Amino acid sequence: MPRSIGSGVPFKGYEMHVGRTTGALQPLLKLASGQVDGAVSADGRVAGCYIHGLLADDRQRQHWLQRIGGEASAFAYESDVDATLDLLADHLEEALQSVSAEIYRSASEKTQAGSSQPGGEKRPTDDVIDAEVVDDQNKRAA
Repeated sequence: MPRSIGSGVPFKGYEMHVGRTTGALQPLLKLASGQVDGAVSADGRVAGCYIHGLLADDRQRQHWLQRIGGEASAFAYESDVDATLDLLADHLEEALQSVSAEIYRSASEKTQAGSSQPGGEKRPTDDVIDAEVVDDQNKRAA
């Protein structure tokens, strides 16, 4: 499991390595692969890394807040994000069901009305609409 080198606090995140760290600096993190990442100044007051989302990890955020004398809250980032995404998914599902129902209703009305052009000829799209309505009815029956 990846950990901060000085504190041993585990972390999650993803690496986007664009750049190069040089100089006589201590590494900040040890990745699961055993490689080190980032750097910490000799006095420990400056630190940086290539791991994105490091402070989204509740354990790391709590560690860094305590390290600078701040007070960590009980805020659980991942749980909050998951709950928000679940609400968004529910909202989208409801909206898409509503739109689907309206499309189905509209297609059914056109099919029942005959959907013919003047002169009795069917439009090229009539067969497609008919096929989709029948297909949708078969799915609902299953």
